[in-house]
Amino acid sequence: KEAARDLVTDTLYKRTKHPFQAPPTTSSRSDPLAEFLLDTLSGDGMKQLPFYDQPRILKLFERSKDRPYVSRLLMRVAVLVVMQKRFGLSL
Repeated sequence: KEAARDLVTDTLYKRTKHPFQAPPTTSSRSDPLAEFLLDTLSGDGMKQLPFYDQPRILKLFERSKDRPYVSRLLMRVAVLVVMQKRFGLSL
């Protein structure tokens, strides 16, 4: 934060921290973020999360167009899949 002090406005410098959230996406196949979500949620890693019903998650993805709160939820599920795969988490 201090390294960028001269490069940012006072408003940005003084604001409190807040978590990063991925931008909302659509269920469009031409959207790279949507493509990542679909690949992640339909892959084998998703099957290893016992507390999610993969077919229902995929149905939710298909119906998520113009519903940014749904895409944020799906992104959180995708993050769990990626973290489980990357760090070898066992559930």
